[in-house]
Amino acid sequence: MSITAPPADVAIPVAGPSSAMVARSFLGRVLFYVLMAVVTVFFALPMLWLVLAPFDATPFPVFAGADGSRLDLDDSTAAPSGIRRSPACR
Repeated sequence: MSITAPPADVAIPVAGPSSAMVARSFLGRVLFYVLMAVVTVFFALPMLWLVLAPFDATPFPVFAGADGSRLDLDDSTAAPSGIRRSPACR
């Protein structure tokens, strides 16, 4: 008994990937690209703010309080209560 190769004109059936494997692979690639898009936006928005801040009238982040008052970083230089600032610092 000898093993010989089949003739060239005979198709040999080959099992391909199942439809579940193809769907899982596709879903994995889609989720990867969605995750990369979220990470890119997460890092790109602060960079966009740095680029556009010089052209803004109020370049500091401004937040509104619950009562509608304006909270911003301008108050960050205020001295804590009970400490007097010297006149030279005004």
